[in-house]
This record gives sequence, structure tokens and C-alpha cells, in this order.
Amino acid sequence: MNTNQYYLVFNYLFFRTKNTYLCNMVNSFVSLVLISNDLTR
Repeated sequence: MNTNQYYLVFNYLFFRTKNTYLCNMVNSFVSLVLISNDLTR
């Protein structure tokens, strides 16, 4: 999956859950994973 697909999934989950705190944590985690993938690529 590319970055856009990750953010589409995140946005979908955000609108489904309406849990801002949880989604912020997930978004931070996904961002870290994506950054790590870019660095190791």
C-alpha cells in the first residue's frame, strides 16, 4: 500500500469511530511507520 491508501483507511476509520484521541495515536504510529519505510528503502 502506498501513503495515499494509508490515509484513506485512516480517514475511513476516523469517520467511523469519531474517536479523535485514538485516531491521533494511530495516525502518529502510521506516520512513523511510513517514515521508517522511506528511510530503509
